[in-house]
Amino acid sequence: MVQLSARKFLALCVFISGFIICFGLRRPVPPGFIAAEVFLTILGLFVFGSFKYRLSKNALTYGSILVIGSSFWTGWRPPSSSFSSLPFLVRHFLTLRGLDELVHADTMLFILGLTFFVSVIAQTRLLESISFSVLRKNKGAVLPTIAVMTALVAAASGVLDGVSMIGLLIRTMAIILLLAKAKKEDIIFAVMMSTVVTTVGGMWLAYGEPPNLIMKENLRPFLTNGFFLRYCLPAAVGSYLIALWNLRKVLGGRFVDAVPEELPGDREQRNRSQKIAGLSFVPFVGLLIWHAFDHAVPLFLASFGGFAVALLGIVSAPALRAAAFREAAQEYKEYLFLFPLFLSITLLQKSGFFEGLADSLRHGVEAFGISLVAFLQFIGAALLSALLDNNVVADFASRALRGLDMAVMHLFSMAQIAGYAAGGCWTHIGSAQSVVAYAFILKEVDPRTTPFQWVKAMTPVIIEIFVLMAVVITAESALLKYLH
Repeated sequence: MVQLSARKFLALCVFISGFIICFGLRRPVPPGFIAAEVFLTILGLFVFGSFKYRLSKNALTYGSILVIGSSFWTGWRPPSSSFSSLPFLVRHFLTLRGLDELVHADTMLFILGLTFFVSVIAQTRLLESISFSVLRKNKGAVLPTIAVMTALVAAASGVLDGVSMIGLLIRTMAIILLLAKAKKEDIIFAVMMSTVVTTVGGMWLAYGEPPNLIMKENLRPFLTNGFFLRYCLPAAVGSYLIALWNLRKVLGGRFVDAVPEELPGDREQRNRSQKIAGLSFVPFVGLLIWHAFDHAVPLFLASFGGFAVALLGIVSAPALRAAAFREAAQEYKEYLFLFPLFLSITLLQKSGFFEGLADSLRHGVEAFGISLVAFLQFIGAALLSALLDNNVVADFASRALRGLDMAVMHLFSMAQIAGYAAGGCWTHIGSAQSVVAYAFILKEVDPRTTPFQWVKAMTPVIIEIFVLMAVVITAESALLKYLH
Protein backbone atom coordinates (compact mmCIF):
# COMPACT_ATOMS: atom_id res chain seq x y z
CA MET A 1 0.00 0.00 0.00
CA VAL A 2 1.09 3.56 -0.75
CA GLN A 3 0.27 6.24 1.83
CA LEU A 4 -0.44 9.57 0.12
CA SER A 5 0.76 12.82 1.69
CA ALA A 6 -1.91 14.46 3.86
CA ARG A 7 -0.07 17.82 3.74
CA LYS A 8 0.03 17.89 -0.06
CA PHE A 9 -3.65 17.01 -0.26
CA LEU A 10 -4.57 19.79 2.20
CA ALA A 11 -2.42 22.26 0.24
CA LEU A 12 -4.22 21.26 -2.96
CA CYS A 13 -7.59 21.80 -1.27
CA VAL A 14 -6.52 25.29 -0.11
CA PHE A 15 -5.51 26.15 -3.68
CA ILE A 16 -8.81 24.88 -5.13
CA SER A 17 -10.78 26.76 -2.45
CA GLY A 18 -9.07 30.01 -3.37
CA PHE A 19 -9.78 29.44 -7.05
CA ILE A 20 -13.49 28.75 -6.34
CA ILE A 21 -13.83 31.91 -4.25
CA CYS A 22 -12.23 34.05 -6.98
CA PHE A 23 -14.45 32.44 -9.62
CA GLY A 24 -17.57 32.71 -7.46
CA LEU A 25 -17.24 36.47 -7.00
CA ARG A 26 -18.74 36.79 -10.45
CA ARG A 27 -20.89 33.63 -10.65
CA PRO A 28 -22.10 31.60 -7.62
CA VAL A 29 -21.51 27.85 -7.65
CA PRO A 30 -24.82 25.97 -8.28
CA PRO A 31 -26.19 23.47 -5.68
CA GLY A 32 -25.65 20.56 -8.07
CA PHE A 33 -21.92 21.28 -8.10
CA ILE A 34 -21.85 21.32 -4.29
CA ALA A 35 -23.69 17.98 -4.26
CA ALA A 36 -21.06 16.54 -6.61
CA GLU A 37 -18.28 17.71 -4.26
CA VAL A 38 -19.98 16.04 -1.30
CA PHE A 39 -20.48 12.80 -3.22
CA LEU A 40 -16.85 12.78 -4.37
CA THR A 41 -15.73 13.24 -0.76
CA ILE A 42 -17.86 10.32 0.42
CA LEU A 43 -16.70 8.17 -2.51
CA GLY A 44 -13.11 9.12 -1.71
CA LEU A 45 -13.47 7.58 1.74
CA PHE A 46 -14.14 4.23 0.07
CA VAL A 47 -11.52 4.52 -2.69
CA PHE A 48 -8.68 5.74 -0.47
CA GLY A 49 -9.56 3.33 2.33
CA SER A 50 -9.85 0.09 0.37
CA PHE A 51 -7.26 -0.06 -2.38
CA LYS A 52 -3.52 0.37 -2.91
CA TYR A 53 -3.32 4.16 -2.54
CA ARG A 54 -4.36 5.31 0.94
CA LEU A 55 -5.14 8.74 2.36
CA SER A 56 -5.98 9.64 5.94
CA LYS A 57 -9.76 9.92 6.45
CA ASN A 58 -9.27 13.09 8.49
CA ALA A 59 -7.10 14.72 5.81
CA LEU A 60 -9.66 13.82 3.15
CA THR A 61 -12.72 15.21 4.94
CA TYR A 62 -11.11 18.27 6.54
CA GLY A 63 -9.53 19.21 3.22
CA SER A 64 -12.77 18.65 1.34
CA ILE A 65 -14.78 20.88 3.67
CA LEU A 66 -12.56 23.78 2.61
CA VAL A 67 -13.60 23.21 -1.00
CA ILE A 68 -17.27 22.56 -0.20
CA GLY A 69 -17.45 25.53 2.18
CA SER A 70 -15.93 27.82 -0.43
CA SER A 71 -18.45 26.67 -3.03
CA PHE A 72 -21.33 27.25 -0.63
CA TRP A 73 -20.04 30.70 0.34
CA THR A 74 -20.18 31.95 -3.26
CA GLY A 75 -23.98 31.73 -3.17
CA TRP A 76 -24.47 32.84 0.44
CA ARG A 77 -23.55 36.05 2.19
CA PRO A 78 -23.60 36.81 5.93
CA PRO A 79 -25.28 40.05 7.13
CA SER A 80 -23.40 43.05 5.76
CA SER A 81 -22.81 44.70 9.14
CA SER A 82 -20.26 43.00 11.38
CA PHE A 83 -22.39 43.92 14.40
CA SER A 84 -25.52 42.35 12.95
CA SER A 85 -23.60 39.20 11.99
CA LEU A 86 -22.23 38.75 15.53
CA PRO A 87 -25.49 37.22 16.91
CA PHE A 88 -25.54 34.87 13.91
CA LEU A 89 -21.99 33.67 14.63
CA VAL A 90 -22.67 33.30 18.36
CA ARG A 91 -25.90 31.39 17.65
CA HIS A 92 -24.39 28.89 15.23
CA PHE A 93 -20.84 28.47 16.50
CA LEU A 94 -20.87 29.20 20.25
CA THR A 95 -24.03 27.42 21.42
CA LEU A 96 -24.71 23.69 21.69
CA ARG A 97 -27.96 24.00 19.74
CA GLY A 98 -26.28 25.86 16.91
CA LEU A 99 -23.39 23.41 16.72
CA ASP A 100 -25.89 20.57 16.90
CA GLU A 101 -27.55 21.84 13.73
CA LEU A 102 -24.20 22.05 11.96
CA VAL A 103 -22.28 18.93 13.05
CA HIS A 104 -24.56 16.93 15.41
CA ALA A 105 -22.52 18.20 18.36
CA ASP A 106 -24.74 16.67 21.06
CA THR A 107 -24.63 13.26 19.36
CA MET A 108 -20.86 13.38 18.91
CA LEU A 109 -20.35 14.44 22.54
CA PHE A 110 -22.64 11.60 23.66
CA ILE A 111 -20.51 9.12 21.69
CA LEU A 112 -17.35 10.65 23.19
CA GLY A 113 -18.63 10.14 26.73
CA LEU A 114 -19.88 6.69 25.81
CA THR A 115 -16.50 5.52 24.53
CA PHE A 116 -14.88 6.51 27.82
CA PHE A 117 -17.77 5.06 29.83
CA VAL A 118 -17.60 1.64 28.14
CA SER A 119 -13.77 1.62 28.15
CA VAL A 120 -13.81 1.98 31.92
CA ILE A 121 -16.36 -0.84 32.23
CA ALA A 122 -14.17 -2.96 29.94
CA GLN A 123 -11.25 -2.62 32.36
CA THR A 124 -13.39 -4.15 35.13
CA ARG A 125 -13.80 -7.29 32.96
CA LEU A 126 -17.51 -7.32 33.78
CA LEU A 127 -18.56 -9.13 30.59
CA GLU A 128 -15.78 -11.71 30.96
CA SER A 129 -16.83 -12.49 34.52
CA ILE A 130 -20.46 -12.92 33.44
CA SER A 131 -19.44 -15.06 30.45
CA PHE A 132 -17.23 -17.44 32.44
CA SER A 133 -19.96 -17.75 35.06
CA VAL A 134 -22.43 -18.74 32.33
CA LEU A 135 -19.85 -21.09 30.81
CA ARG A 136 -19.44 -22.89 34.13
CA LYS A 137 -23.22 -23.22 34.54
CA ASN A 138 -23.41 -24.67 31.02
CA LYS A 139 -20.66 -27.18 31.96
CA GLY A 140 -18.31 -25.81 29.32
CA ALA A 141 -20.79 -25.86 26.41
CA VAL A 142 -19.77 -23.07 24.02
CA LEU A 143 -22.92 -22.48 21.95
CA PRO A 144 -25.38 -21.77 24.81
CA THR A 145 -22.75 -19.55 26.43
CA ILE A 146 -22.21 -17.57 23.22
CA ALA A 147 -26.00 -17.35 22.82
CA VAL A 148 -26.33 -15.71 26.26
CA MET A 149 -23.32 -13.44 25.64
CA THR A 150 -24.55 -12.21 22.28
CA ALA A 151 -28.09 -11.69 23.60
CA LEU A 152 -26.73 -9.54 26.46
CA VAL A 153 -24.52 -7.57 24.09
CA ALA A 154 -27.31 -7.07 21.53
CA ALA A 155 -29.59 -5.76 24.27
CA ALA A 156 -26.83 -3.56 25.72
CA SER A 157 -25.91 -2.27 22.25
CA GLY A 158 -29.29 -0.61 22.03
CA VAL A 159 -28.35 1.56 25.00
CA LEU A 160 -24.55 1.66 25.13
CA ASP A 161 -23.74 1.94 21.40
CA GLY A 162 -22.72 -1.14 19.47
CA VAL A 163 -19.34 0.39 18.57
CA SER A 164 -18.30 0.35 22.20
CA MET A 165 -19.84 -3.06 22.92
CA ILE A 166 -18.19 -4.94 20.05
CA GLY A 167 -14.75 -4.52 21.59
CA LEU A 168 -15.94 -6.26 24.74
CA LEU A 169 -17.69 -9.02 22.81
CA ILE A 170 -14.99 -10.07 20.37
CA ARG A 171 -12.27 -10.19 23.03
CA THR A 172 -14.32 -12.39 25.37
CA MET A 173 -15.63 -14.51 22.51
CA ALA A 174 -12.12 -15.12 21.18
CA ILE A 175 -10.90 -16.25 24.62
CA ILE A 176 -13.71 -18.79 24.93
CA LEU A 177 -13.22 -20.11 21.40
CA LEU A 178 -9.47 -20.47 21.94
CA LEU A 179 -10.14 -22.44 25.13
CA ALA A 180 -12.51 -24.62 23.10
CA LYS A 181 -9.73 -25.17 20.52
CA ALA A 182 -11.88 -23.80 17.70
CA LYS A 183 -10.41 -23.57 14.22
CA LYS A 184 -9.01 -20.23 13.07
CA GLU A 185 -11.68 -19.94 10.38
CA ASP A 186 -14.44 -20.40 12.96
CA ILE A 187 -12.98 -17.71 15.22
CA ILE A 188 -12.83 -15.28 12.27
CA PHE A 189 -16.44 -16.02 11.34
CA ALA A 190 -17.59 -15.56 14.96
CA VAL A 191 -15.86 -12.18 15.10
CA MET A 192 -17.61 -11.19 11.86
CA MET A 193 -20.97 -12.25 13.31
CA SER A 194 -20.36 -9.93 16.25
CA THR A 195 -20.90 -7.01 13.85
CA VAL A 196 -24.43 -8.27 13.12
CA VAL A 197 -25.11 -8.66 16.84
CA THR A 198 -24.04 -5.10 17.66
CA THR A 199 -25.29 -3.25 14.55
CA VAL A 200 -28.54 -4.86 13.41
CA GLY A 201 -29.18 -6.40 16.82
CA GLY A 202 -28.57 -3.02 18.47
CA MET A 203 -30.96 -0.99 16.30
CA TRP A 204 -33.85 -1.45 18.74
CA LEU A 205 -33.21 1.89 20.47
CA ALA A 206 -31.95 5.28 19.33
CA TYR A 207 -28.74 5.05 21.37
CA GLY A 208 -27.61 1.76 19.83
CA GLU A 209 -25.98 3.17 16.72
CA PRO A 210 -24.67 6.59 15.66
CA PRO A 211 -26.91 6.36 12.53
CA ASN A 212 -29.91 5.90 14.84
CA LEU A 213 -29.04 9.05 16.77
CA ILE A 214 -28.43 10.95 13.55
CA MET A 215 -31.82 9.87 12.18
CA LYS A 216 -33.51 10.80 15.45
CA GLU A 217 -31.86 14.23 15.42
CA ASN A 218 -32.62 14.95 11.73
CA LEU A 219 -36.28 13.95 12.08
CA ARG A 220 -36.98 15.40 15.53
CA PRO A 221 -39.60 15.30 17.03
CA PHE A 222 -41.11 12.54 14.88
CA LEU A 223 -38.70 9.72 15.82
CA THR A 224 -39.06 8.93 19.51
CA ASN A 225 -37.84 6.00 21.59
CA GLY A 226 -41.34 4.59 21.15
CA PHE A 227 -40.77 4.55 17.38
CA PHE A 228 -37.61 2.45 17.75
CA LEU A 229 -39.32 -0.04 20.06
CA ARG A 230 -42.37 -0.31 17.81
CA TYR A 231 -40.69 -0.47 14.39
CA CYS A 232 -37.05 -1.49 14.89
CA LEU A 233 -37.23 -4.04 17.72
CA PRO A 234 -38.80 -6.84 15.59
CA ALA A 235 -36.09 -6.51 12.93
CA ALA A 236 -33.39 -6.41 15.61
CA VAL A 237 -34.65 -9.61 17.27
CA GLY A 238 -34.98 -11.37 13.92
CA SER A 239 -31.46 -10.39 12.87
CA TYR A 240 -30.05 -11.57 16.19
CA LEU A 241 -31.67 -14.97 15.63
CA ILE A 242 -30.15 -15.10 12.14
CA ALA A 243 -26.71 -14.36 13.61
CA LEU A 244 -27.19 -17.05 16.28
CA TRP A 245 -28.31 -19.59 13.67
CA ASN A 246 -25.15 -18.98 11.64
CA LEU A 247 -22.98 -19.22 14.77
CA ARG A 248 -24.65 -22.53 15.55
CA LYS A 249 -23.26 -23.98 12.32
CA VAL A 250 -19.64 -23.45 13.41
CA LEU A 251 -19.85 -23.57 17.22
CA GLY A 252 -22.38 -26.33 17.84
CA GLY A 253 -20.99 -29.27 19.85
CA ARG A 254 -17.88 -27.46 21.12
CA PHE A 255 -16.89 -27.58 24.80
CA VAL A 256 -14.32 -26.01 27.10
CA ASP A 257 -12.80 -28.75 29.23
CA ALA A 258 -11.68 -26.55 32.13
CA VAL A 259 -13.15 -23.10 32.73
CA PRO A 260 -10.52 -20.82 34.32
CA GLU A 261 -11.13 -19.09 37.64
CA GLU A 262 -10.01 -15.57 38.52
CA LEU A 263 -6.84 -15.27 40.58
CA PRO A 264 -7.73 -14.89 44.31
CA GLY A 265 -5.55 -11.78 44.67
CA ASP A 266 -7.51 -9.94 42.01
CA ARG A 267 -10.98 -11.04 43.01
CA GLU A 268 -11.67 -8.50 45.78
CA GLN A 269 -10.57 -5.47 43.76
CA ARG A 270 -12.33 -6.79 40.65
CA ASN A 271 -15.60 -7.34 42.51
CA ARG A 272 -15.48 -3.81 43.95
CA SER A 273 -14.87 -2.19 40.55
CA GLN A 274 -17.60 -4.29 38.93
CA LYS A 275 -20.15 -3.25 41.57
CA ILE A 276 -19.33 0.41 40.94
CA ALA A 277 -19.59 -0.24 37.18
CA GLY A 278 -23.08 -1.60 37.78
CA LEU A 279 -24.04 1.47 39.83
CA SER A 280 -22.81 3.76 37.05
CA PHE A 281 -25.81 2.74 34.95
CA VAL A 282 -28.12 4.51 37.39
CA PRO A 283 -27.14 8.09 36.37
CA PHE A 284 -26.67 6.98 32.77
CA VAL A 285 -30.16 5.52 32.36
CA GLY A 286 -31.72 8.21 34.55
CA LEU A 287 -30.35 11.03 32.41
CA LEU A 288 -31.36 9.21 29.22
CA ILE A 289 -34.94 9.06 30.51
CA TRP A 290 -34.79 12.73 31.50
CA HIS A 291 -33.55 13.65 28.01
CA ALA A 292 -36.35 11.57 26.44
CA PHE A 293 -38.96 13.67 28.25
CA ASP A 294 -37.17 17.01 27.96
CA HIS A 295 -34.89 17.61 24.97
CA ALA A 296 -33.61 20.77 26.60
CA VAL A 297 -31.45 18.41 28.69
CA PRO A 298 -28.39 17.59 26.52
CA LEU A 299 -27.98 13.93 25.61
CA PHE A 300 -24.25 13.89 26.31
CA LEU A 301 -24.84 14.44 30.05
CA ALA A 302 -26.01 10.81 30.28
CA SER A 303 -22.80 9.24 28.96
CA PHE A 304 -20.52 11.61 30.87
CA GLY A 305 -22.53 11.01 34.07
CA GLY A 306 -22.15 7.25 33.71
CA PHE A 307 -18.44 7.64 32.95
CA ALA A 308 -17.85 9.81 36.03
CA VAL A 309 -19.33 7.18 38.35
CA ALA A 310 -17.71 4.18 36.61
CA LEU A 311 -14.31 5.87 36.83
CA LEU A 312 -14.50 5.69 40.64
CA GLY A 313 -14.13 1.92 40.37
CA ILE A 314 -10.67 2.09 38.81
CA VAL A 315 -9.46 5.50 39.97
CA SER A 316 -7.07 3.85 42.46
CA ALA A 317 -5.57 1.62 39.73
CA PRO A 318 -3.30 3.79 37.54
CA ALA A 319 -2.62 1.04 34.98
CA LEU A 320 -6.32 0.33 34.40
CA ARG A 321 -7.15 4.03 34.30
CA ALA A 322 -4.46 4.72 31.73
CA ALA A 323 -5.55 1.77 29.61
CA ALA A 324 -9.19 2.92 29.67
CA PHE A 325 -8.30 6.46 28.57
CA ARG A 326 -5.92 5.20 25.88
CA GLU A 327 -8.42 2.75 24.37
CA ALA A 328 -11.25 5.29 24.45
CA ALA A 329 -9.14 7.95 22.74
CA GLN A 330 -8.08 5.50 20.02
CA GLU A 331 -11.69 4.47 19.42
CA TYR A 332 -13.02 8.02 19.23
CA LYS A 333 -10.39 8.95 16.65
CA GLU A 334 -12.42 6.81 14.25
CA TYR A 335 -15.20 9.42 14.46
CA LEU A 336 -13.24 12.64 13.96
CA PHE A 337 -13.57 12.50 10.18
CA LEU A 338 -17.34 12.84 10.57
CA PHE A 339 -17.36 16.47 11.76
CA PRO A 340 -16.54 18.04 8.37
CA LEU A 341 -18.76 15.53 6.58
CA PHE A 342 -21.75 16.46 8.74
CA LEU A 343 -21.03 20.13 8.07
CA SER A 344 -20.81 19.41 4.32
CA ILE A 345 -24.21 17.75 4.29
CA THR A 346 -25.69 20.61 6.35
CA LEU A 347 -24.41 23.09 3.77
CA LEU A 348 -25.84 20.91 1.02
CA GLN A 349 -29.22 21.00 2.76
CA LYS A 350 -29.08 24.80 3.05
CA SER A 351 -28.55 24.95 -0.71
CA GLY A 352 -31.99 23.31 -1.21
CA PHE A 353 -30.71 20.03 -2.63
CA PHE A 354 -32.78 17.70 -0.40
CA GLU A 355 -36.11 19.29 -1.29
CA GLY A 356 -35.87 17.64 -4.69
CA LEU A 357 -35.16 14.23 -3.12
CA ALA A 358 -38.24 14.52 -0.90
CA ASP A 359 -40.38 15.26 -3.96
CA SER A 360 -38.93 12.21 -5.72
CA LEU A 361 -39.94 10.01 -2.78
CA ARG A 362 -43.50 11.30 -2.89
CA HIS A 363 -43.76 10.63 -6.63
CA GLY A 364 -42.26 7.16 -6.10
CA VAL A 365 -44.90 6.27 -3.52
CA GLU A 366 -47.66 7.41 -5.88
CA ALA A 367 -46.23 5.44 -8.79
CA PHE A 368 -44.96 2.22 -7.19
CA GLY A 369 -46.57 1.97 -3.76
CA ILE A 370 -45.26 2.29 -0.21
CA SER A 371 -43.97 -1.28 0.19
CA LEU A 372 -41.71 -1.30 -2.86
CA VAL A 373 -40.31 2.18 -2.20
CA ALA A 374 -39.59 1.26 1.44
CA PHE A 375 -37.76 -1.92 0.41
CA LEU A 376 -35.79 -0.02 -2.23
CA GLN A 377 -34.75 2.42 0.49
CA PHE A 378 -33.59 -0.49 2.63
CA ILE A 379 -31.54 -1.92 -0.25
CA GLY A 380 -30.14 1.46 -1.21
CA ALA A 381 -29.15 2.30 2.36
CA ALA A 382 -27.51 -1.13 2.72
CA LEU A 383 -25.53 -0.87 -0.51
CA LEU A 384 -24.36 2.68 0.17
CA SER A 385 -23.44 1.86 3.77
CA ALA A 386 -21.41 -1.15 2.63
CA LEU A 387 -19.36 1.00 0.27
CA LEU A 388 -19.18 4.22 2.26
CA ASP A 389 -19.86 4.70 5.98
CA ASN A 390 -23.29 4.17 7.49
CA ASN A 391 -23.04 7.34 9.63
CA VAL A 392 -22.58 9.51 6.56
CA VAL A 393 -25.28 7.72 4.59
CA ALA A 394 -27.71 8.15 7.51
CA ASP A 395 -27.12 11.89 7.70
CA PHE A 396 -27.55 12.23 3.95
CA ALA A 397 -30.54 9.95 3.26
CA SER A 398 -32.65 10.77 6.31
CA ARG A 399 -32.98 14.44 5.33
CA ALA A 400 -35.08 13.42 2.31
CA LEU A 401 -37.80 12.05 4.64
CA ARG A 402 -38.76 15.41 6.09
CA GLY A 403 -42.28 16.55 5.27
CA LEU A 404 -43.68 13.07 4.59
CA ASP A 405 -46.83 11.74 6.23
CA MET A 406 -46.02 10.53 9.78
CA ALA A 407 -46.88 6.85 9.19
CA VAL A 408 -44.96 6.76 5.89
CA MET A 409 -42.00 8.52 7.50
CA HIS A 410 -41.90 5.90 10.25
CA LEU A 411 -41.92 3.01 7.77
CA PHE A 412 -39.25 4.60 5.57
CA SER A 413 -37.14 5.46 8.63
CA MET A 414 -37.24 1.85 9.83
CA ALA A 415 -36.24 0.64 6.37
CA GLN A 416 -33.32 3.05 6.23
CA ILE A 417 -32.12 2.27 9.77
CA ALA A 418 -32.15 -1.47 9.03
CA GLY A 419 -30.29 -0.78 5.78
CA TYR A 420 -27.56 1.22 7.53
CA ALA A 421 -27.10 -1.58 10.06
CA ALA A 422 -27.09 -4.47 7.56
CA GLY A 423 -24.86 -2.68 5.07
CA GLY A 424 -22.50 -1.71 7.86
CA CYS A 425 -21.79 -5.41 8.46
CA TRP A 426 -21.41 -6.35 4.82
CA THR A 427 -17.88 -5.01 4.28
CA HIS A 428 -14.85 -4.33 6.43
CA ILE A 429 -15.41 -0.56 6.20
CA GLY A 430 -19.22 -0.34 6.29
CA SER A 431 -19.41 0.71 9.94
CA ALA A 432 -17.16 1.44 12.89
CA GLN A 433 -17.97 -2.07 14.23
CA SER A 434 -16.67 -3.66 11.04
CA VAL A 435 -13.51 -1.57 11.20
CA VAL A 436 -12.90 -2.69 14.80
CA ALA A 437 -13.65 -6.35 14.04
CA TYR A 438 -11.48 -6.44 10.90
CA ALA A 439 -8.57 -4.80 12.74
CA PHE A 440 -8.92 -7.42 15.51
CA ILE A 441 -8.84 -10.25 12.97
CA LEU A 442 -5.71 -8.89 11.27
CA LYS A 443 -3.91 -8.26 14.55
CA GLU A 444 -4.97 -11.19 16.72
CA VAL A 445 -6.14 -14.03 14.42
CA ASP A 446 -4.88 -13.98 10.83
CA PRO A 447 -3.11 -11.01 9.19
CA ARG A 448 -3.71 -12.56 5.75
CA THR A 449 -7.50 -12.16 5.90
CA THR A 450 -8.61 -10.02 2.94
CA PRO A 451 -11.63 -7.73 2.47
CA PHE A 452 -12.86 -10.15 -0.22
CA GLN A 453 -12.92 -13.00 2.31
CA TRP A 454 -14.95 -10.79 4.65
CA VAL A 455 -17.54 -10.01 1.96
CA LYS A 456 -17.70 -13.66 0.85
CA ALA A 457 -18.39 -14.89 4.40
CA MET A 458 -20.92 -12.16 5.20
CA THR A 459 -22.95 -12.16 1.98
CA PRO A 460 -25.09 -15.27 2.79
CA VAL A 461 -25.93 -13.76 6.20
CA ILE A 462 -26.82 -10.39 4.64
CA ILE A 463 -29.09 -12.14 2.11
CA GLU A 464 -30.93 -13.80 5.01
CA ILE A 465 -31.38 -10.37 6.62
CA PHE A 466 -32.66 -9.02 3.28
CA VAL A 467 -35.32 -11.76 3.23
CA LEU A 468 -36.27 -10.94 6.82
CA MET A 469 -36.61 -7.25 6.03
CA ALA A 470 -38.69 -7.98 2.93
CA VAL A 471 -41.15 -9.83 5.17
CA VAL A 472 -41.11 -7.09 7.86
CA ILE A 473 -41.57 -4.23 5.37
CA THR A 474 -44.36 -6.06 3.53
CA ALA A 475 -46.18 -6.75 6.82
CA GLU A 476 -45.79 -3.15 8.02
CA SER A 477 -46.97 -1.80 4.65
CA ALA A 478 -50.05 -4.04 4.74
CA LEU A 479 -50.81 -2.90 8.28
CA LEU A 480 -50.40 0.74 7.25
CA LYS A 481 -52.85 0.31 4.37
CA TYR A 482 -55.32 -1.47 6.65
CA LEU A 483 -55.23 1.29 9.26
CA HIS A 484 -55.71 3.99 6.63
